[in-house]
Amino acid sequence: MTIELEELNEGGPRSPILKRKVIGETFTGALVKTPEQRPILKDGEQVLKPNGKPKQELVFTMLAMPGASMAARIGDTVPEAPLPGEVVRTIVRGLSFSQWIDVKNAHGKLHVGDMITLTTTHGQAYDANGNPTGGSLTTQAELEAVPRERSLGIYGDISIRAAAPDEASWVQKAEIEHRNETATPLADIDTSGF
Repeated sequence: MTIELEELNEGGPRSPILKRKVIGETFTGALVKTPEQRPILKDGEQVLKPNGKPKQELVFTMLAMPGASMAARIGDTVPEAPLPGEVVRTIVRGLSFSQWIDVKNAHGKLHVGDMITLTTTHGQAYDANGNPTGGSLTTQAELEAVPRERSLGIYGDISIRAAAPDEASWVQKAEIEHRNETATPLADIDTSGF
């Protein structure tokens, strides 16, 4: 039986955060809990849109699947590709947030174990005021050539799909993590095979 996720979610323990840094990197993870929507903060203050409303971001908690090339880190640790089964988070905002809304609407209801795939496809340099400078950066050499005084956003695609039948054991592991993160008892999960 699949666990349907609610639309709202509360925060949980901290996990390493995926960092898009390299063109062509990928990550696929089994969704552990409902993406958390929260205001974007800078220096402890909410960042506002031109209309005065707070800018928002989504935080995804996922169980890493085999084959990830996108690195994750927490705090000042060295970024490394997560091991299969490691719980990680990613944060999406701006255009990625809009892209998520589109793919989520096409997918329908979310369930624990739905597979989220992130790919890194391009970057954009910004001036000190946050305005884009130049065109889309599509090679690693172009990303690395951006001067340090410029901000650099690195973006890509996000997709979602239901888990395949041969991924059932990963869905079970995501369900266990879901229960750990949401303090739901494990009574109805068979953990004998783990």
